[in-house]
Amino acid sequence: MSLEKPQHIVCSDFYNCDVIKGAPMRHILIPFDDAPHATKAFSLALTLAKTFGAWITAASIVQEDIKNSWISGTPGREKGMSERSVTRLDDKMKLLQLQAQKFGVKFDSVIMTSSTVAETMLSFIREYNIDFIVMGSRGKGMLKEMMLGRVSTTVALNSPCPVLIVK
Repeated sequence: MSLEKPQHIVCSDFYNCDVIKGAPMRHILIPFDDAPHATKAFSLALTLAKTFGAWITAASIVQEDIKNSWISGTPGREKGMSERSVTRLDDKMKLLQLQAQKFGVKFDSVIMTSSTVAETMLSFIREYNIDFIVMGSRGKGMLKEMMLGRVSTTVALNSPCPVLIVK
């Protein structure tokens, strides 16, 4: 059984759909925060990248304004918390890289700091010409919305490209 090369079908309306040349997705972004939903999103992004010959960028954002009451006002502890977060994320990114290599998928990653996570992610999407996003429905943040996380909602509503939200 031979697999056919995936085709990109575009519909201008429900009566007019055509196959066009070019891959439907070349650069897949996975916003990654090590939450269970992010792991599921990476799995699906890996499948899509393998299927369509795309590459994956995993992007994490460490919030620079997060301060727990027990560390607030103690700069050394605040810096230590941020450094530990980056180290943990970096270790996870290395694991994602190994899994992508295992399946022959090109992979890169970036860890950024920002106080505006969704807005920073949207800027990244535009700047790096992301054409498909696979993200978890809720992150690890302490304040979660009932049905869908704030960052997921903001990115999905404002992204210039399609967003697939994984629960």
